[in-house]
Amino acid sequence: MESWRIALVGSGRMAHNLSEGFIQNGHVVSHLIARPSKKAEALSQHLNAQWISLDNLQQNGLQQVDVVVLAVSDDVIEEISSLFSDEVQGRIPIVHTSASTPMESLKSFRRFGVFYPFQTMTIGRNITWNEVPILIEANDKDLEARLMQLATTISAKAQIMSHTQRKALHLAGVYVNNFTNHLVNLAQDYLEEHAIDPSLTHALVQETMLKVLEIGPKQAQTGPAIRGDEKTIAAHLAELQDKEKLAKIYKQLSESIRDHNK
Repeated sequence: MESWRIALVGSGRMAHNLSEGFIQNGHVVSHLIARPSKKAEALSQHLNAQWISLDNLQQNGLQQVDVVVLAVSDDVIEEISSLFSDEVQGRIPIVHTSASTPMESLKSFRRFGVFYPFQTMTIGRNITWNEVPILIEANDKDLEARLMQLATTISAKAQIMSHTQRKALHLAGVYVNNFTNHLVNLAQDYLEEHAIDPSLTHALVQETMLKVLEIGPKQAQTGPAIRGDEKTIAAHLAELQDKEKLAKIYKQLSESIRDHNK
């Protein structure tokens, strides 16, 4: 297996987690490029990588680097990519890790693309990278093939995906991950207000997700809305009469479940 030398830009959640995926699979994060901070300094030391400030990019030629990976927020991708020297922009390919940003935001480079891991990222949590979908796009076929080679050393679920498809997948991910997590958060806050241990929901959360994965969400759906139990729904809404936000969410989701399963 070829070992890649990677210049990683960023010091947030994506940078932390993706760098672990690279080094666990035999690659080298040779350079860490980030604004000065204790977090960036700690990450560069952990990776044994040369730290480069964004202010000094024009002076650094990034010798012996195979790819630049921008693991930064969407709104600074184009700005940061333009900070590299003309020589680097012409010699080294660059990718970003965003779902919603088109790869053309990197067009200051001759060769550019996308290396998007479809997974929630939290610093300090280990990710089973072999199971994480990595979505690839590039502005030429040779780079596309090279990025696929890199991705398949990390994940068994690497594939090529267009910007339009990536945006749709990201939107679906908000429903699956962000909204689901928020609903659990609301439920546990509600339990705490009633002096009930939120951990009592853990087995239910686990079984719900296991059923979704094993038999699919349509078959796994249960509850008063799908069985048309208006009496229970009315009783729940009565319990929420002083919780306008929770009542609104309850009504909207109950209606959505009913409509989706007609």
